[in-house]
Amino acid sequence: MIGYQLTQDFRFRFEFESSSTGNSLFIDDINIYFKDEIGVAEKEELISNISVYPLPAKQTANIEINVKESAKYTIDVLDLTGRVVANVINETLTAGNHVKEVNVSTFTNGVYFIRVNAGAETAVKRLIVTK
Repeated sequence: MIGYQLTQDFRFRFEFESSSTGNSLFIDDINIYFKDEIGVAEKEELISNISVYPLPAKQTANIEINVKESAKYTIDVLDLTGRVVANVINETLTAGNHVKEVNVSTFTNGVYFIRVNAGAETAVKRLIVTK
């Protein structure tokens, strides 16, 4: 019989690399605990419940974000090419609900993306501008 020893906690990291010119896939931060149950621990997210309204926007758009814990946030507006067309904030937000207004009156009609960064997390929402 082969002996083995269980450790209290351990981590796996899976990495997939494509031989083509496509994107690579990363699965990270999977925690398995040997206690009463075996499961996957969910990572607490800094970014949650982001809303962008009104859609479509004509003069201004509101970005509403629910901050779970105080952290440095960056919110940018990007065009379809990924170019930053506006920096909304680059500051520390405290826990709670925040609404930031973006003046889109100078934007051309089209689809834009709202990119929210907090620590290592990034979330993206769509913004439509019409005149």
